[in-house]
Amino acid sequence: MFSAIVDWIVQLSELTSEMRGNKAVLKDTLNEILSIVTEPVIAGGFAVAHYTRPAETADLDVIGLKNIASYSTSLKAFGYSQETIRLENGITLESFTKGKHTRFEEGIDFMWFKDEAFEQQVIARALPSKMLGKPVKIISIEDLIVMKSLSSRTKDKAHLEELQKKPHDKEYVIRCLGILLKA
Repeated sequence: MFSAIVDWIVQLSELTSEMRGNKAVLKDTLNEILSIVTEPVIAGGFAVAHYTRPAETADLDVIGLKNIASYSTSLKAFGYSQETIRLENGITLESFTKGKHTRFEEGIDFMWFKDEAFEQQVIARALPSKMLGKPVKIISIEDLIVMKSLSSRTKDKAHLEELQKKPHDKEYVIRCLGILLKA
């Protein structure tokens, strides 16, 4: 399923001309990442594309990989630089980028939740899929809605509106947001 989404995303007319001209690099980046990370739980733009429509994205968002040291070494060998960012509402992001501040910037963001029980729940609820022929899991629509609800970015708010129009367990979302916003 995700292989089709990757092709769909790189073919979008909404992509910037730089991204359209750099389709092979995007696929190469995804292949590099998927050769290192075993069955990641995918969130972010690729997950939004799975549930709604293709979203412009040049990075891969992955949840819950605790042993970052082994991935860090491999990604640095591919030329990625590493940066730790703490986001609002208990989310930490370990960001790896290549070509930073250039028109061909690419990357992978590993995300952790302060609430480890919620993170384990997100991983357990993820749905099996494939991306470029490799096994991945995709975050559930409810957990993606929770994540997008915690963000203050304009892009995430637009994604949230689209996701909320799709069938989902509203009670689960409300319950999770209540727990996470209290933490």
